[in-house]
Amino acid sequence: MTTPAINPGAALAAAKRAARRERDWDWYLSLYGHGDCFVGFLRILPELDREEPGVYWRLLRDRWTRVAASWCDLETWCGLFAAERPDRWALMDDEELEVLSRLPKEATVYRGVGHPDHIRGLSWTLSVERAVWFANRRADTSYSPKPSVATGRVEKADVIAYLSIRDEQEVVALPDAVMIERIEEAS
Repeated sequence: MTTPAINPGAALAAAKRAARRERDWDWYLSLYGHGDCFVGFLRILPELDREEPGVYWRLLRDRWTRVAASWCDLETWCGLFAAERPDRWALMDDEELEVLSRLPKEATVYRGVGHPDHIRGLSWTLSVERAVWFANRRADTSYSPKPSVATGRVEKADVIAYLSIRDEQEVVALPDAVMIERIEEAS
């Protein structure tokens, strides 16, 4: 007696269809690999319009914290974070909301990058040490020809979210909202 062959691609596609039918977005997005989770989110955007507003923001947060190089799709990410949807606070947990509420009217933020072309971005940190870490994390590769840290200022009103995941002290703000004061080589 032979065991029928299982087609993993067909099984995955069937699971994705089932998750969409059940509107189980966490399950659906978990079926995408780490690198493809953003693609999965974009595919269900129209369906998220029929969900409670907080669902969009919670899922966006989850996708954002899984992506390694947001500069690859910066324009798309900017559009997603700038979406005119209610309940943007759902991007943050209670502790993060508290930190955001305590930020000064204008905050100093830092951005560490491996390549100077990536200075403009959505992801900043309140920690210069964390920015230096980001700048140097791939310093031994051709990807990072000149690790740099930018120092900028952002109005509290322009901060989309504060995220404490992975101890990054991350400030999410649209690139045009951050006034870059200086760019220095990471040490």
